[in-house]
Parts: sequence; C-alpha cells; structure tokens
Amino acid sequence: MRKLRKPRFRALLAALIAIAISLAAAISGCDLPPIYEYWDSIVLYELEISPSFIALQEGQKATFSVIGGKVPYSFELSGDGFISPLAGHKVEYTAPIGSAEAWIGVRDIYDASSLARVMVVEDSVSQLAIAPAIVSLDYDEQIAFDIIGGKPPFSFHLIEGLGTVDEASGLYTAPSTNTNAVVRLEDGSGQLSDAVISVRLGWQPLTIVPATIVLEKDESFPFNATGGVSPYIFSLASGVGSVNISGEYSSSTLGDAIVSVTDSNVPFASAEATITIVAVAPTTLVIIPRSIDIKMGSSFQFSAEGGVPFADPDHPYIFEMVSSYGGIIDASGIYTAPDTRQGVEQLRAIDSRGISDTATVKVKKK
Repeated sequence: MRKLRKPRFRALLAALIAIAISLAAAISGCDLPPIYEYWDSIVLYELEISPSFIALQEGQKATFSVIGGKVPYSFELSGDGFISPLAGHKVEYTAPIGSAEAWIGVRDIYDASSLARVMVVEDSVSQLAIAPAIVSLDYDEQIAFDIIGGKPPFSFHLIEGLGTVDEASGLYTAPSTNTNAVVRLEDGSGQLSDAVISVRLGWQPLTIVPATIVLEKDESFPFNATGGVSPYIFSLASGVGSVNISGEYSSSTLGDAIVSVTDSNVPFASAEATITIVAVAPTTLVIIPRSIDIKMGSSFQFSAEGGVPFADPDHPYIFEMVSSYGGIIDASGIYTAPDTRQGVEQLRAIDSRGISDTATVKVKKK
C-alpha cells in the first residue's frame, strides 16, 4: 500500500489563484474565464474519509464515506478484513475473526488521500462505566473511582473544574473551594465515561445512583450513593431480588424492585431506586460500533444487533442521544455530528425490553 498523503493549503491556494485570475482579466480587459475550471482542478475541499477511527468486534460491519476531494475515488485496505464498494462513494468494511488492526485509505483523481484506522477486538467489549457516576465531596476529600467493563489500557483525566486526579489509579482529590468537576475515564477501545463531582463545604442531599435501571435476570449491579452522611446502608425496600449493604443488587426472578439507601445522619435520610428485571436475550445487545471519531458536520450510520428487537423490521431498535451538544440521531440510526465545535457525544440503542448499549462519538475538526 502506498503512503497516503494529506493535501495542504489547497483552500488558500485556490483563493489566491481565483484572485489572480480576476486581476488578470480586469487588467487585460478580457472576459473572466470560468473560475470553476481552476477551482475544481485544485480541489477546494480537502479529501476526508469518515469515520477516521472505529472500534469493532470480530465479524461486525461498518460503512465508510468520503467527504471532499474530486471523483473518481479509489479505496485501499491495509491489514485484515475486507472491503466492498457501495453506492454513493462509500465502502463497507467487514471485520475478520480474531483481534486485528486495519487501515482504510481513499484517493481521489488528484492523488490526494485520507486514512481511517480500524481496531478489531476478538472478545466482546462490554460497555465502559466509571463508578460512581455522580458524587458529592467535602473540601479536600478524596475518592477512588472504579472501572466497570471496557478494554485496557484505562486512563483518568480531569476535563472540567478544580481538583486533581491520578491518571492511572483514578484517585480524585477535591480542592479547598467549591467546584463542579468532571473526571473522564477512557479505555483502549475509545469508549468514554464521565463522573460528575460536586465539591461543597458541608452536608448535601442524599442521592442514589442511578435512580432507575433495567437489568437482565441474574445480572448484578452496584448502586452508589452520594451526599448525606456516610457510611451508607442499602436494603431491598420491595420487590424481587436482593441487595447487600454495600449496594450490590441481583435477581434471579423477573419483575420489579425498589432498592433503598439510608445514610448515617440523625434523623436518617433515605433515597430509592426503581429496578425492572427482564428476561435474558439469546445474544447480548450491542451497538455497532461502540466508538468512532468523526468529522464535524458529517454523518454515520449506527446499527445494533442482539437483544430482543422490536417487531417493526424497519426499526428493530430505538436510537437516542444520551449526551449531546448539538448532534442528532434519527429513528434509523443515522447520526449527524455538530458542525460548531469539537467535542464528545454519546448515543445508545435500546431494544424492546428497555435494555440499552451506549456508543462514544468523538467529533473532530479533521
């Protein structure tokens, strides 16, 4: 595979040539030649392949599209898997069996090029989560965040607010002043998960996290509490299943339950979470892909498999945004990134039982 190059300064060069043509025509008194002929020949818009990064599991498929450049395009594959051409200047990549890494390149008629990286994992990568996801701390208090799911290596970063976090261990130290902080956990597959931290002097209201959740039968889940006065004691208020005093819940029976948490304040404060237990699906619900990097303003077709789909063959899953600063996803899973700035968004696929799986989207300039 030939080395793929990115075009540089094409937009500036195009503008300069257009100005030069206009000045020459004005001086000579000649009619202005068709600017588009020169504009087209130097490609005003840089060639891009989208998404520029994608994480897939073995055997999964994903579609790559081309932005900018000048037709005709040619696609190249380096690494494992294979590609198939699609209509509309797109190509479908099929991941191989087993762990792999691949690069998909595109060239246009002027030999401009762009490159996308594909990471394929052999085993199913579970959804990444940081725990607790919401926490209240006093001044100078510390908390060590836990990692649930994902794929190594892991790293923690403070992306908003004050305080410090150890990148390797996830130990966060609150500052000696009020702040609203966000600690972000990132894994080796490109997934992200954020913890929101409120640092205030003194008591804050007791909260259980999450307040509602749908779980599969025999699945265990760790509830967390924040605010109030620790230590906390969890108990089963009603319904199916059981929970230990530290908040680990599980049920071998279908149905609903309410888990309660009580703090150590006098009088005691309490908070409740509602749980729905559903039947286990033959295969696990997975959103495809779990993580992508995409250019601002561009679109990507998400899909899902497994779980228990809805009866509607045209819309077997519900797609919705989880956190967004302008991106949208329609009923068929077509996501469109914001065109205003770079950032991170999350979206999810939901099956007929209410079970969901979440994807991370990193929106970049290029």
